[in-house]
Amino acid sequence: GSPRELQIPYSTVDDIHCPPMQDDIEAASRFIWHSPLQNMFLDFFTTIARSMLTGMYNNMGESMELKGGGEFLAAITTVQEQNKQQTNKCTRIVLGDRDSLVTIRRAGELALRSGDALGVLNRLVQVSESEMSKLENEVRSKQQQQRQSMDEADIKVAIVEAMKSDPQMRNKLFTRLEEEVPEFARAFITERDYIMAEAIRREGYRGAKHIVAVVGAAHLPGMSKNLVQQSWNAATHMATTTTS
Repeated sequence: GSPRELQIPYSTVDDIHCPPMQDDIEAASRFIWHSPLQNMFLDFFTTIARSMLTGMYNNMGESMELKGGGEFLAAITTVQEQNKQQTNKCTRIVLGDRDSLVTIRRAGELALRSGDALGVLNRLVQVSESEMSKLENEVRSKQQQQRQSMDEADIKVAIVEAMKSDPQMRNKLFTRLEEEVPEFARAFITERDYIMAEAIRREGYRGAKHIVAVVGAAHLPGMSKNLVQQSWNAATHMATTTTS
């Protein structure tokens, strides 16, 4: 369940926003942005994209016999157990990421602003399929060399584990996304890196002694960079822990 359902103290970071970039300022001066027609398009895009992403993650989880969001559930459960054992202090949860609907809508806005929304989508699909195909081929080749017998579910699990354990592989994918689909990378990675790093910095500024951040591996480089820029010395101690 969610922190609210489990009655665990939590807060959100809805008040944290990325500083506007130059193209945001220029777009605001050139267009009457978010006209009724544009809002209708963004509402439709957000609803459809959210449904597609949810279905994709659910199907992936079912095929690999994994529960989506398991790492976050583990974090919530840990806090719940700690609070049962502590009488003089309370561990709380900060939902330190931007709401998914806001992120999807932001991606739609950037794609629409580019003047080639369909092209953005096509490039995203092409980059993702290209890199995932390479990774799958490497996994299958390794499987054959080791003479292992793996079904399709095992292959998918191996692909995910390879992505988690190989930083060079991740960096290659994310570099291609930044170069070829900057609209997606900005909305889903860069801006969220800033928001989550700022959430961590705030907790440290407010006196938190121990902070555990549960994030995807894709966000570690950007979050570390943002924390260093924000002069938060704990950034140098960020480490990667993968879970199965």
